[in-house]
Amino acid sequence: MHKVIYGILILIYTLYSFFVSDGSEVGFIMVLTIVLIFSVVLEKGNANKTTD
Repeated sequence: MHKVIYGILILIYTLYSFFVSDGSEVGFIMVLTIVLIFSVVLEKGNANKTTD
């Protein structure tokens, strides 16, 4: 399930960067960090559900 959300986030970011394209690498790094943390949290959440 998290892969679907991950793909949607990438799609949203791609559209965002296409329309806004100010070349800010800080925003790019920030989005990648948020997506990474979001994926890890979902992975842990899924692992906890299966163990319970």
